[in-house]
Amino acid sequence: MAIGVDWISNVIFIALQTSSKTSISVTDLDGEYFCTIIQQEKGLKNINSIAVNPYTAQLFWPEGTGPSNFSIQTALMDGTKQKALTTSRDNHLLENPASLSYDFKSDRLYWINFNTERIQYYDFRLSAVKTITFTDVKPHVITVYENYIFFASEKQDAILKGDKTLGGKWEIVRNNTGLFFNLKYWLAIIIKYNSWFFILENIFSIRVYDPEEQKGTNPCATNKGGCMHICLPISASKRVCKCALGYVSDEADITRCRSIDTVLIYSDSSGMKGVNPNSETDDESLVPIPLVSYATDIDVHEGNPPRPPEIFVDGFILLFKFLVTHFYSLATQHLYWVDNEKGKICRIKRDGTGKETVLNDLEGVNGLAIDWIAGNMYWGNPKDGFIEVSHLNGSSHYVLITEDVEKPMSIAVDPIRGFLFWTDVQKNRIERSTLDGANRKQLVTNGRAADLAIDVQVMLTDS
Repeated sequence: MAIGVDWISNVIFIALQTSSKTSISVTDLDGEYFCTIIQQEKGLKNINSIAVNPYTAQLFWPEGTGPSNFSIQTALMDGTKQKALTTSRDNHLLENPASLSYDFKSDRLYWINFNTERIQYYDFRLSAVKTITFTDVKPHVITVYENYIFFASEKQDAILKGDKTLGGKWEIVRNNTGLFFNLKYWLAIIIKYNSWFFILENIFSIRVYDPEEQKGTNPCATNKGGCMHICLPISASKRVCKCALGYVSDEADITRCRSIDTVLIYSDSSGMKGVNPNSETDDESLVPIPLVSYATDIDVHEGNPPRPPEIFVDGFILLFKFLVTHFYSLATQHLYWVDNEKGKICRIKRDGTGKETVLNDLEGVNGLAIDWIAGNMYWGNPKDGFIEVSHLNGSSHYVLITEDVEKPMSIAVDPIRGFLFWTDVQKNRIERSTLDGANRKQLVTNGRAADLAIDVQVMLTDS
């Protein structure tokens, strides 16, 4: 994983790698409106660093896994016009490149080659690669500021600096004794500003922060360039608008975004995700929602109710205990989920914004169902043997059903016909009532169902 920040457009570029593919994505500084700009099943291997030039609208990254296929790549910020600046075929020192750093003063892109222990840079004014050498060092992370290159050296166990063009001699900025030479620079992740003693150990990254360097403008500098979700510059005067995952540009106005038709959402150990169930690809169709490690139930609030469902009980399907899926119309305004480990119900807007907790400190919570017509949500409390209800914002929370219920584990509602369904795993039955908890009826009296869902039908899953 690697990141690079465009401080003018206020976006973050992120390189992510899975077992099947690697991608470069972009999001705003709040982690919202996430979208992918470059995605390949082949190529884009081993991206360990990203550098950004907000003035020329360029991205830079290293890639490659072997001695003959390393390269330094560049593309415009929307992912177009990708090309190699240098490759291991024409640059024999280019082996396992990392720690990219753009020097705006000299218009150069610097990097370190792990395998050859050499620092190189691409000079955009000369369109050439140059190599600089420092005596008796083993650099592994670098950054450039003014006339110097700063680097951490494993051999000296120190942060060093030297001339960014000539190389040669170097001097210690910080070593493992805590010695500090009172630079005016702030070295990110290690030194706060002009002081602080600490032991130098395991430095993974190094940057110099100078607010004077983060100035300037581009077409996305003001009001996101008029874009609804993400604005990405592609030159000093042009920009493109990008939509978050699950959205596409509106044909009538390309600065606006509209949702795609249908998404299958699911939760796993890394968070909540979504794919298009009607697509042959596995491309994501929902803004990933991380840090949701125990989302055992998911439901949505529809913006527009679908056609009335047909209700019947049919079949048994094995469902993994902690994986809950629902189809839903992308007119949806909010996605809701249960975290029964922390005893809370949370929600987030369809485009990935506005994440909030609507109810917390719940003694027991399992199953979640949204009445999108009345604006209520229902859930089971298996600890106390209750079924509870509240408004979608968490207000008017009260216990709906208490009698003859032992361990309700899954809830479903049919707002069109006014029915509430639930499973009771202790009593091995499925029940139905009206939405006010009255007029109860047992539908299944000898079946240990683990989950219920209503789409066009009610489906039971066998535990």
